[in-house]
Amino acid sequence: MGKSSEIPKIRAVSGKRNFQYVLHIGSNVGDREEYLKAARDMLLNKFGGPLKFSSVYETQPWGVENQDLFLNQAIVGRTELHPYKFLRCCKTIEYDLGRSKAKNWGPREIDIDIIFFDSCIISTSNLTIPHPYFKERKFVLKPLIDLIPNFVDPISEHTVYQIYEHCEDPLAVELFNLTSDVRN
Repeated sequence: MGKSSEIPKIRAVSGKRNFQYVLHIGSNVGDREEYLKAARDMLLNKFGGPLKFSSVYETQPWGVENQDLFLNQAIVGRTELHPYKFLRCCKTIEYDLGRSKAKNWGPREIDIDIIFFDSCIISTSNLTIPHPYFKERKFVLKPLIDLIPNFVDPISEHTVYQIYEHCEDPLAVELFNLTSDVRN
């Protein structure tokens, strides 16, 4: 059974060869800015450009409070990879940057989450797109507004901006002053 039983849960992927992906990256360990820059560079090397980057935001940790503040950024790009292969590439980048398997919502050198993959809806044991928690997290939504405020979530059929406006997450999302330009 395995993967073949999961394939019917993927909608809007078959036959397509070029996908817009929307990622959220975050770091709260070590040189956070450098981890974001390294992740961006590796994504650019792996998938090519152009990539669009949001501003960088500093936020309190979500889910587990006793840890350092996070830096967060959204990235939009294009790929010809199928969503599962794309996920494997993102996980490889995390691993190459030193991410170890941590507890849920714990400290991490780098975290790369797929938020959207075109308007695909995928729900399997290995991959859920749209990201299952993006609507609950202002630290994800605020950077998305920089890039795709009018993108329509294929499940709720609301724009990213509308979802942000109704998000009840009380944690502050502050624009971060960079020591280098991690948007270029």
